[in-house]
Amino acid sequence: MDKPIHEAERSLLRLICLETTDVQLREEVLARLRGYAFRSVEHQVLFDCLQAMPADRAELLRELLPARLVRAGFPDFDLAPFVDSTGEHRGLSAQEVQELCQALTRSELAEHGSDRKEASKPRERG
Repeated sequence: MDKPIHEAERSLLRLICLETTDVQLREEVLARLRGYAFRSVEHQVLFDCLQAMPADRAELLRELLPARLVRAGFPDFDLAPFVDSTGEHRGLSAQEVQELCQALTRSELAEHGSDRKEASKPRERG
């Protein structure tokens, strides 16, 4: 997996999970990534669970998210890197969030663009 893409996904998911994140910023990230296909299955499942929860009730995440992940088939999902507000982790500015969202959507467009190029190549006849 492309490490910068993985880290961008992780940073944005973490931002959504943090209780200290502004509701409007959380809603913006959820909306901007709604059609994005996460490269990591775990990231996609976490996003899907987060999207199904009320964005304005961050305090419920720690309580409800583990059960939702179990129901999604991920009983051993490690939420600590996403909900831990101590240590090296910090919040992101609105500008950083915008840049990360753009980077992810650009990478997805580039990836799908190369898929389309492969699909449109004439097939060799044997």
